Amino acid sequence: MAAPRRVGKTSIMRAMEDTPREGFHFVYIITEFIHDVEDYYHKLLTGLLNSEAISKLAKKKESIRNLISDVAGNIHIKIAWLELGIQKEGERHSYQVSFEKLLAQLDTGEDTIVIMIDEFPQTVENIREKHGARIAELFLRLNREQRQKSNSRIRFILTGSIGLPAVVKKLTSTSVINDLNVVEIPPLSEEEAQKLATQMTTLRNVASIYNPDLLSKAQLIDSFVIRNKKFEKLFADIKTSTMDKPEQPIIIVGLRGMVKTTLLRRLAYEVENDQGLHAWLMPIIFNEEEYGITKLFKLWETVAEYVEKRDSAFEGLYDQMDEMYRKLKGDAHQYEQAAFDILIGALHGRGKKCCCLLTISATCFAAFRSRKNNACVKF
Repeated sequence: MAAPRRVGKTSIMRAMEDTPREGFHFVYIITEFIHDVEDYYHKLLTGLLNSEAISKLAKKKESIRNLISDVAGNIHIKIAWLELGIQKEGERHSYQVSFEKLLAQLDTGEDTIVIMIDEFPQTVENIREKHGARIAELFLRLNREQRQKSNSRIRFILTGSIGLPAVVKKLTSTSVINDLNVVEIPPLSEEEAQKLATQMTTLRNVASIYNPDLLSKAQLIDSFVIRNKKFEKLFADIKTSTMDKPEQPIIIVGLRGMVKTTLLRRLAYEVENDQGLHAWLMPIIFNEEEYGITKLFKLWETVAEYVEKRDSAFEGLYDQMDEMYRKLKGDAHQYEQAAFDILIGALHGRGKKCCCLLTISATCFAAFRSRKNNACVKF
């Protein structure tokens, strides 16, 4: 898939991953910063073996589960959805050989796995710069051979910000990629660009595109069209949690502009809309990146303020904490636990529990990591 930067190649792949057609499973892997052949296959194996696609197929077929267990054990890769202890003794097998074995023996039945490798041309360039043109050429030939020998139900999509044909021409004959069907993704036409801009600004003003706080509840729900799989998975986790015992906290990791904050708001609105959850679970949406939260007690104070705003039954909660702080004469260590106890007591007394959704700063993490307080996991 060939296109200039910022045309939407990655968006196309992500859209296919989020909304696959029946019988198709998509795995997205980016290799932009890979400089070694073995590291490339390690990246592919880690991404593929830990993917939702492989996990689903393994649940359908015992043979796939056994193959994954065997391959992962031989290369000492931990698989999130497999039980612990699969690592085998002895020297680790080659990642390249293990990848070839997986491609050849993976029986997907009627299902098709599509491995989408982003920035593949850049990876070839990286290998050429570090190891020379000869190694880069062998890498290209190896990839071609693997594509041809793999299970017919395994497809590849290669893309990148620099054109693969141009990279290949500097190394060898383009015959090493003549098995690829090149799909050009042109820039938007003027008509398409105007239509896109109109749709975006009709739904919400320009300032709200990267600031979900400016959207109404209805607008955000209506415009939430990507990351649906992540949303459904996270909401299912929340919905099935009774919180009778400490629940495991969830960390969402992503680059700027990857709709993390929008995802949090979408989760909060779904909790509000769910009759079963709304009766007892309060979603607390923090302002983006609460840099003022540098101590654990400040987190409990901030939650108290949000709770008061959401439900008048909690009025005066923050004042109780402030009074306790003065009573303890500013002893932060004692107050940290006391503030938490006040908050939990108020919630329990009204039959409520909280789901806190916040974009947290590195400063907050440093503060929490320095404490061995178990309060966070009780909330």
